[in-house]
Amino acid sequence: MSILKTLILAAGSMFLGFIPVQAQRNLTIGAQSAPSGMDPHYDSSNPNNAILRQIFETLVDFDTSGRLVPRLAESWRAIDNHTWEFRLRDSVKFHDGAPFSAEDLAFSYARVPTIANSPGPFTPFIRSIATIEIPEPRRALIRTREPNPFLDWDLSNIMILSRTLHANATLGDFNAGRAMIGTGAYRHVGFSQGERHEITRNPNYWGETQPWERVVTRFISNAGARVATLLSGDVDLIDFVPVQDVQRLTNDPRLSVFGVASNGTAYIFPNAAPDPPPFVTDKQGRVLERNPLRDARVRRALSLAINRQGIVDRLLMGQGMPAE
Repeated sequence: MSILKTLILAAGSMFLGFIPVQAQRNLTIGAQSAPSGMDPHYDSSNPNNAILRQIFETLVDFDTSGRLVPRLAESWRAIDNHTWEFRLRDSVKFHDGAPFSAEDLAFSYARVPTIANSPGPFTPFIRSIATIEIPEPRRALIRTREPNPFLDWDLSNIMILSRTLHANATLGDFNAGRAMIGTGAYRHVGFSQGERHEITRNPNYWGETQPWERVVTRFISNAGARVATLLSGDVDLIDFVPVQDVQRLTNDPRLSVFGVASNGTAYIFPNAAPDPPPFVTDKQGRVLERNPLRDARVRRALSLAINRQGIVDRLLMGQGMPAE
């Protein structure tokens, strides 16, 4: 297994002209992947979440180091093996001015299993929840069917909607922009499927003021086209820099390449179930009666035979690290 680096390439002063970075109000991004839909509960995928988390928020979030941090919940704790208490921020409002409360939290978690035809359901993240009690408007007690020490991490994946505004909202309503109202740092402006998405800074955001007044994300799936668009000055930043171009672009004084290790992994899953094993033979090419992959020693030997550092060095051009 290997951990990959998520690489971002940003244009330097050449493409910003003589305007200081601090004075630059607008940002244009060239992104590899477009979201499949704008409903925050429709598809648990990175392209969807990256776009929607600018507009909608979760109870808890995680920083670039993978540590959980407060978001709509200012604090939380496990009271016992089956009960978690979440205390919510005060004075948080949706973009339409409606106040956020624990009722919105309960509504959002109940809505997740009702989403039809989801290509990537969010249901695994709320499956352990048995009931939600709201003793106070800013306090929620979440009781689980069995002990779940990772409930706070699970809930970092579920974006919160409004129980009134989104009660009957459909995927079409979100895609058309009618339901694109959250509590986040940015407000939705427009979305063209597979082409672009535009947001603007939320002046009434409860948290820190965001650095960009307006952000446009253009979806450019071809890696070469993404790099060319940056070099032409049509975008300020791109993601998923092609690994074969990293060194060349790093050497360009006009550009900055930066990234962090992602938590994505690649792995091999041995087919240890059937007898006789398919595609497994002895040295004479005869099919084996017993499946050797059932033996943990065989699986360990296969694991030891994988040149993890070689994968990083040759396939990823050094942009990764072997997982422990």
